[in-house]
Formats: sequence, structure tokens, C-alpha cells
Amino acid sequence: MNEGNELMLERAAHLQLLDLEDRRAELIADDPTLTELEITYDLIEADIQTTLQSIRDRRIARAVHNAGRTADSALIARIAQAESSAQEELHHHQEVVILATLAIRYP
Repeated sequence: MNEGNELMLERAAHLQLLDLEDRRAELIADDPTLTELEITYDLIEADIQTTLQSIRDRRIARAVHNAGRTADSALIARIAQAESSAQEELHHHQEVVILATLAIRYP
């Protein structure tokens, strides 16, 4: 998979996560099927997160492969740190979205 396709897939996955959060926000608390629906949403989210992790892993592998040609371990460390920081930032944004959704849902 080339970098352009990875970027499109990553954007689509992030949009799917946002859509999933919107759907979770629409759940009615007293609905008896809520538990099954929440489990389904959790499974969908796990699949999306797996896709995102695969993209990150592929980028790191590509960077290591390309950096291995020049044997620049400092570059590899910087790339790994950048990916780690990006992942932490993504999780922070997801937590903010979840908290905002809960605040709207349960004022």
C-alpha cells in the first residue's frame, strides 16, 4: 500500500470513529437493546483502531527500512517518537470527543 492510500484509509478510519461517536450519542439510555448495540459499537471501534495501528506500524516499518539504508538510528528514534506522540494526541482528542458526547447526552 502506498503512502497516499494509507493517508486516505487513515482519514476514512478517523471519520468512521467520529461517526461511531455520533451514533453512540444517539443511544437512548432506557433502550433494552442498548447493551448489544454498545457491544457492537465497541467491536467496530476495535476494528477501526486495529486498522489505524496497522497503518502506524506500516509507516514505522517503511521508515526503518528507508533509514536502514543510511543506518541512522537517531532518525528511527525521532520517527518512532513522532508516531508515539501522534498516537497520544489522537487518544486525547478521542477522549475529549467522548467526554463532550457524554456531557451532551447526560447534562
